[in-house]
Amino acid sequence: MKKISQATDIIALIEQGDLNADFTAEIRKVLQTLREMAPPKGKAVKGEVSLKIRFAVEGVKVEIESEIASKVPKRPRGRDFLFITDDAALSVEHPNQHDMFGGPRAVPQKAAE
Repeated sequence: MKKISQATDIIALIEQGDLNADFTAEIRKVLQTLREMAPPKGKAVKGEVSLKIRFAVEGVKVEIESEIASKVPKRPRGRDFLFITDDAALSVEHPNQHDMFGGPRAVPQKAAE
């Protein structure tokens, strides 16, 4: 009887190897995301990948279930400053300043991604 006692061998056997492939893919996905988010210098960007394996033993039979979870930080979003008007609308123009060139500024439009 061949005995399997190494964690790497067990993981390779679960789901006919699909668990190993999916776990590897999730690690690569998290690393790629962190690489894209990491600043060239400064504070490190952190993430994690977790593998949970549950065992249920009945007699000599072992049932194995697995779960893969990952976390990456939210991508930072920019900030904008607008001005509120007397009628609770938003404006790009400061209410106490007048345009030197005599006309309203165009509001920039960006295509949806």
